[in-house]
Amino acid sequence: MKPVYWTAYCYTDRIKAISEVEKIVAVYGFITGFQRFSDFSISLMIELEEKKIDNLYNPGCNQHG
Repeated sequence: MKPVYWTAYCYTDRIKAISEVEKIVAVYGFITGFQRFSDFSISLMIELEEKKIDNLYNPGCNQHG
């Protein structure tokens, strides 16, 4: 498995942002690891089906329901 690293920023409450990320990831796969480094930095390890990876890169992927 080849790791892919993304960086994201949000301007909302941390708890709301993490909840939103969890919802989006659930559409495409699942979270296998979560580590909070501080109030400003977290690390998620996720697993996705190969056929769903391209959809996650789609600019419209935030239409997750």
